[in-house]
Amino acid sequence: MDFSRLHADSIDADVVLVLHFGGWGNVPLALAGEFVPLVSGVERYFQIHGFRTLVASYRRAPADFPDAPELGVQLAVVTEMFGFHKTRARRFAVLLETLAVKNPDVYFILLGQSNGAIFVDDAIKLLSSRFDQRVAGIVAGMPFWKDASGGENILYLDNEGNDELTKGEVGEIFGTVLQRLYQRMAAALGFRIRGYERIWYLPGHDYEWRQMEPAVTAFLDRLQLKKTKPKASSVDN
Repeated sequence: MDFSRLHADSIDADVVLVLHFGGWGNVPLALAGEFVPLVSGVERYFQIHGFRTLVASYRRAPADFPDAPELGVQLAVVTEMFGFHKTRARRFAVLLETLAVKNPDVYFILLGQSNGAIFVDDAIKLLSSRFDQRVAGIVAGMPFWKDASGGENILYLDNEGNDELTKGEVGEIFGTVLQRLYQRMAAALGFRIRGYERIWYLPGHDYEWRQMEPAVTAFLDRLQLKKTKPKASSVDN
């Protein structure tokens, strides 16, 4: 489900989980393996507690250049990620507030991973305080160059302090990247190197649900969300 295409007057759910992906923000959930544990774990929490959930993805950087769509996405993400503007965060905040006003009984939980965590942190700061009780965020692996807003309705996960990208261990990060580049060059030359992986893969940036569950569960319990009361029957007694 595309969050931007939700019909404001017909959200048939108690809780909407809004996904904000890492990287360029345009990866399908099925291919975002590092994000799946958090999403599925939070969804399961609400289902166990009897809430009807709707999972919707938000593409924070739609292609602005028809002739070079990937370049448009990358420029949009990089410029906003480093704080040059909050154009897309404001756009999302306006959309979210509109849906929240139209659906006063619906809660919105924003889930963000890596670059998506930065976006969630920025967007929640832009929301009116009137939505504090109905909008919350859970972010995993927010990069070290972004200062967390520290809002009470946001949970920040850092893989129990083991995420290199969150801690800002620049030497370790670029050491890993250089190793991956070497592996790619060697593979291109025909050398066999076992354990060939993505260049930017950082082991500590992978989050497992069993590690996140205690903190996430405690956070969601603290929100004390209440289920929507069933509508009264129109059948005459």
